[in-house]
Amino acid sequence: MKYFVVAFLLGCWWPLLAQSGQAAFKEGEQYRKNKQYDLALQKYEEAIRLEPTKAIYHARKGEVLNSLKRPQEAIQAYQKALELNPGLTPIYARIAQIHIRAKNYPAAIDALNQAYAKEQDVNKKMTYKLNAIRLMNLQGRSQEALSEIGALKSQVPQVADDPRILYAEGETQLALNNPQAAIGAFQRAYDKTRDLPIAQSAKYTYGLALAHYKSGNTAEYERYAKQIENHPYGKRLKAAVARSGAAYSLGIAYAYFKTGALDEAMEYVNEAAKTKDRLNQVYQMQGAILLRKGRTAEAAQSFLQAAANENDEKKRTNLYARAIRLQYNAGDYQGAISTADRILEKNPNNIETLLLKAQALYLLGRYGEVISTVERTIPLLGTDAAKLSQANFLMGLAARKAGQVDKARDALGKVTYKQFKIAAKVELDKLSAR
Repeated sequence: MKYFVVAFLLGCWWPLLAQSGQAAFKEGEQYRKNKQYDLALQKYEEAIRLEPTKAIYHARKGEVLNSLKRPQEAIQAYQKALELNPGLTPIYARIAQIHIRAKNYPAAIDALNQAYAKEQDVNKKMTYKLNAIRLMNLQGRSQEALSEIGALKSQVPQVADDPRILYAEGETQLALNNPQAAIGAFQRAYDKTRDLPIAQSAKYTYGLALAHYKSGNTAEYERYAKQIENHPYGKRLKAAVARSGAAYSLGIAYAYFKTGALDEAMEYVNEAAKTKDRLNQVYQMQGAILLRKGRTAEAAQSFLQAAANENDEKKRTNLYARAIRLQYNAGDYQGAISTADRILEKNPNNIETLLLKAQALYLLGRYGEVISTVERTIPLLGTDAAKLSQANFLMGLAARKAGQVDKARDALGKVTYKQFKIAAKVELDKLSAR
């Protein structure tokens, strides 16, 4: 009988104990809605003490901790909620948002993929995966993102032609610098949405227009851009076009370069290079960065590429002139000779290039070519005593080493400028001692 009474009393009190957790939770909900987060947190913790296995209590605790800017504690609360109820897939999305704010994209992608794996609703499932794919693109993991799109189509075939999937595919192909493939994906999305109200279709028109712009199809770009010119996506398109050209990334690179942040500058130069736009400027900036890093030989190659993409003849010559000097300083004498020949092909009387070529030939031991190059140069020097003395001294050295003694004496005897005259006398003495 005593046992029965105790059991009866416990049976009567149990619903009240359970309800007490619910009562605290409801108070916490009211505080949360009024943005009284500290009070809400107290009530949720009270509810958890009374009913620790209720996943929703932990989830709400996570929300207010997030609102209180206590992200790590919020994640712990969210994880406890998922431990109690793994099917609460929106919680994974909340965790992903915290990681995104911290720019911890791999962790955010992992959370979204867990939501995708647990979710049964096809629409929600697709949304989680598409958000993960966007983050992959943001991280530069676009090839992986493309594989994920393929897997999504295979695993959930009913969404394979969903415009949202096609849009993600187009975005990813653009990130991979495949504008034609992007056009194909965006076109299919556009065809499925073109008859919808502009509020629903503008996004897909935007994607198609941008892909045409990046592929160089100006007429098609303008055609689709006109359809959304008065819509917010029209403004977004103009901004994307401005950012998609090399000028945008080069401007950012220049700012980093001027402050000495060379690695960051190079990142944006590489972004500019992907656009295939303004390659003369892209390679010139690349060369400047490499030169500042002390990578002279690589800088020279960048300036050569800049010259190869430069249409203005004067600017091209200046770039070649910069490259040849770097090649010479880096000990790439054969490269310097090749660059000199490029300059001389268009400007055969370029004195600085002729002299530098002669010096490179001398350092390679090609003395006969030194003599012929200097002989070609001397008539161009006029009455410039310094340049004449430099040229004759170099010819005298080459002639002596080539065994042409008379030519060596003649050249060295014409050296009059003081900076070369003493050295010329030393060389003449060597010839006299033979």
